[in-house]
Amino acid sequence: TTDVPRSIQRALNLRRYHLARARVTVHVEPATDGPAAARMDSQYFEQMLVNLVLNAEQALAGRPDSEIRIGYGRSGDTLVLTVVDNGPGIDLARESEYFQPFMTTREGAIGLGLTAARALVQTSGGTLRFAGPSAVEMRVPWR
Repeated sequence: TTDVPRSIQRALNLRRYHLARARVTVHVEPATDGPAAARMDSQYFEQMLVNLVLNAEQALAGRPDSEIRIGYGRSGDTLVLTVVDNGPGIDLARESEYFQPFMTTREGAIGLGLTAARALVQTSGGTLRFAGPSAVEMRVPWR
């Protein structure tokens, strides 16, 4: 079981220096009162979130007023978490390609972040997909 707010902070702490240096503002927006928990290993959750934040951070490189929004809440028996940035976004018609190993649009990148994030979520019985050109949505069972 993962304490969602705590794991979000732990994941962000791993990127804090890089986010500050790139002048990226991160907003965490809970849409639920009280504790939020997911039926997912906390290390998997944190690694998945680090991958999504890093991906968003890289998409924002060099943009003024860069922002990442992490929202989470409960929908029935599911935890829904979204990571949204104000970068250029992707071509949604090619969504499935972005989750393929070694697929990247950036010079010097490896192209495994989204692949690994999706694998970690699927291991926990959840899904990871694009919810918009600059938004990724994770759904896993609520605790």
